[in-house]
Amino acid sequence: MKTVLSRALAAVVVAGLPLGVAAADVPEALDRVPADTPVVISIGNVNAFFDQADAIAGVLEQQEAQGGIMMARSMLSMPGINADGSAAIAILSIEDIENEEPPMVILVPVTDYNAVVTGLGGSGEGLEALDLEGETVFVKNAGEGFAAISPQEDTLAGFAAEGGNSDDHEDRIGETGSRMSDENAVLVIANMEHLKEPMLEGWAEGAQNMQQMMAMGGAPADQTQAQVEMIDGLVRGFAEQADRGLMGMAGGDYGFSVEFGVNFKEGTEFANTFAGGGNASELMGKLPGGDYLFAYAMDFSSEGLKAAMTKLAAMNEQASQIPGLSPAGFIENANGMAQVMGVSPGGLMGGGLLTATTAVIQTEDADALIGQFSEQMKAANDQVVNGISMTTNFNDAGEDVAGTTAHRWSMQMLPDMSQPGAMQMQMMMPMLFGPTGGPNGYIAKADANDVVVTYSTKSDMLEKAVQSATNGGALAQDQLLKQQADRLHSDPIMLAYVDGGAIMNMVLPTIAMFAGPVNLDVPENVTPLAMSIASGDGGMSFRTVVPQDLITLGKDAGAAFGAMGGGMGPGGGAEEAPSF
Repeated sequence: MKTVLSRALAAVVVAGLPLGVAAADVPEALDRVPADTPVVISIGNVNAFFDQADAIAGVLEQQEAQGGIMMARSMLSMPGINADGSAAIAILSIEDIENEEPPMVILVPVTDYNAVVTGLGGSGEGLEALDLEGETVFVKNAGEGFAAISPQEDTLAGFAAEGGNSDDHEDRIGETGSRMSDENAVLVIANMEHLKEPMLEGWAEGAQNMQQMMAMGGAPADQTQAQVEMIDGLVRGFAEQADRGLMGMAGGDYGFSVEFGVNFKEGTEFANTFAGGGNASELMGKLPGGDYLFAYAMDFSSEGLKAAMTKLAAMNEQASQIPGLSPAGFIENANGMAQVMGVSPGGLMGGGLLTATTAVIQTEDADALIGQFSEQMKAANDQVVNGISMTTNFNDAGEDVAGTTAHRWSMQMLPDMSQPGAMQMQMMMPMLFGPTGGPNGYIAKADANDVVVTYSTKSDMLEKAVQSATNGGALAQDQLLKQQADRLHSDPIMLAYVDGGAIMNMVLPTIAMFAGPVNLDVPENVTPLAMSIASGDGGMSFRTVVPQDLITLGKDAGAAFGAMGGGMGPGGGAEEAPSF
């Protein structure tokens, strides 16, 4: 059973990550696991668990994983197994987990304990050893419809498997954990008190590497130090204030989703930050339609989130030291923002990659927000930051465009050619912003609470942006995007979509310029990669939905690049598509 279970878990985990639960309430098996256990993997319904696991492994074409699932699933037909019951795996220590198997106990649902154990060659009495597939495991009757199994005899002997832990688990995972349990096929609950020290040790090494990389990039030492200290404060605050880490996964014919969450200790700064929810979907509905590369919306109107973002922006402002520009002040006067990066006619190499970008900002006072934008643009004029000279312009008088007063703005950024990386930056500016060599466009009031910003001075683009902000945009009505939206959080504070097909169509001509044509047919419509963040009651979670057709496109692209040779892959003919 140990080998079979390991294979089944590996199938679901796919990339080596442990997975678990699916149920509307805390599963019965979880009630029998102490709430202070370092890591708990909980399965709300064993049959449903394997349905999801098989679907995910099938989408990813993981044949070995599917084989493990099939073997494990065959045990569900054994006499005495409760296939529709809940199960749990309690990992009792994570010390040296990378080098040796941790002490663990598996709670398996049964209708007849004796039938299960005697069917496997045991007596059904007391704690006993079973020989399963050539490996020794230990089993005992945990009572109340559960068998307790462990690869370590002493671990099992010391595990009471007593009930009464549901309330503690519910308090620890909070509203976020309960929602993740409802909306995912599997869930893992990690006690952050046990993970805090390893997390901080890993960050200490990461901080050193970050400083070295920033220094190699030519960043000033004081700026590098300030930015690392800012991130260090966030990491340490997170480690101290996090109560339970959470991970969920679901899958089906559409693809699969992965969700990471955390519930914070009551009364902490992070808990207050994520006390409220949001409605980023409404903001996404204000963006214009058309082909796009990337789109996002973020609602930071809740008191806690706005305070945290303002503080973070102020810290970043101090670390970056850009005179005149104050993101913190801007956030204070805004409640949310949505932005879509459309497909530029010039493509990747034709110049102006960002000139098809439109943003809408939600605020209590549109006129005040535009006024603040004007002040900051003027304050940044003639400033020099890290060797980059900034020249900005803002037309206060405005001009009539599509029945609204639109203000032209522009920002030129000219690098000091004696500085490292100056040549690369000078070449990059036209690629991003076209012949103007820097960001420019319009900012206009759509209505009392919405401001639109374009990265182009084309009047038809601004008109479309204003109409979308006031009457609703076409982007959110895209059928593939709507399908993905249904798989994301219902009340997100953030939404994001990435159109992998559009990106591939943009990249392929550039690759062809340097390495020759790529033998790849990109479907006319590719389901976007979708992401969302939800928060509430002191917790938050981040979900990513990966569609099957995007996975297929990625595999086909890998095979096509590998077949090209000449630097795009090992070369020399068609090769087998890599495993996802």
